[in-house]
Amino acid sequence: MNDTTILVSPAEPHRIRQLFGDQASISLVPERYGCDFAWRARNTWWGCQRKTVSDLFASVDDGRIAKEVAQMVSKVSMPTLIIEGRPMFTLEGRLAAHTWSKDRWTRKQWRGFLWSLASRGIHIAHTDSPSETVDYVRDMTDWSNKATHTSVTARPKLVESGWGTSSNRDWGVFLLQSFEGIGSGVAGDIYDHFGRVPLRWDVSRDDLLTVKGLGPKRVDRMIAALGGGLGDQSGGGER
Repeated sequence: MNDTTILVSPAEPHRIRQLFGDQASISLVPERYGCDFAWRARNTWWGCQRKTVSDLFASVDDGRIAKEVAQMVSKVSMPTLIIEGRPMFTLEGRLAAHTWSKDRWTRKQWRGFLWSLASRGIHIAHTDSPSETVDYVRDMTDWSNKATHTSVTARPKLVESGWGTSSNRDWGVFLLQSFEGIGSGVAGDIYDHFGRVPLRWDVSRDDLLTVKGLGPKRVDRMIAALGGGLGDQSGGGER
């Protein structure tokens, strides 16, 4: 866990503040941003609003949620609504605990409400207890402090199957689909026609070694991935 101080609204119950322990500091700052929890990470403010299911319905009725959403989307990075608990619906799709709201919501209305929040840029998280909410906020502060996030941008590396080598057809087909208009079928035909990915580096090995983070072994693997195809060794080869 990092040592980021999490500012907690004084309106939050004592139990929540207890669970945060020394990491939390009571402050009015979160309320300025429409949040219950706020912190600084990478030179910007981040924040979450916590609502139990009953309070969420009440905040829709009295208009609080509209104000808080407007504040969050304009003032914090990745504004997040944490919904603590889950609404129960009857078999007919009506809200079971109708005392939570002046009107008896339907399951379809509930889903529409969540979609409306998402359309405003509000991220929605569900937790089942105050302790899980605190864990979620702590995890989010850790994540927000990371300089980079690559889990959804990095391509798979199946080294044991030969993935990433010029002799692996699946990898070649995957690579060729990077070109606009090339689907899996055409990419497969290209690979089968040439027996490889018909691409080559238009820079030299020495040129590649000038890139920060590329050492000899990595460069050699990159060159081998295209069947050792290097252009003009002076660095300005074919294009």
